[in-house]
Amino acid sequence: MTPWERCKPWIESALPYTGGAYAIADIENEMRANRMALMAGERSAMVIEIRQYPRFRDFHIFLAGGDLKELLKFHEVAHDAARLLGCKRISTGGRASGLDAGAETIRL
Repeated sequence: MTPWERCKPWIESALPYTGGAYAIADIENEMRANRMALMAGERSAMVIEIRQYPRFRDFHIFLAGGDLKELLKFHEVAHDAARLLGCKRISTGGRASGLDAGAETIRL
């Protein structure tokens, strides 16, 4: 089983928070085109994208699902990845939860 096959149900469960803008096939197409990427844990996963703005790069956590406690532990990994990719901030969007407060921005 690939990491995507294992994590896909967690990501599918988060899709309603896109307001119908994305189906799972759309996420798979974005990942195949290298516009989004999977960050897989043991019991959870995130789909991230790098947004390039005129003045900075943003590490955007687009979707996340699975075990909330494990997702919160992704914090350090996400920060390291964002720095390596030259991002100036980390942003999230979607439902309010322990992972984000609606649309949080973390400056690096």
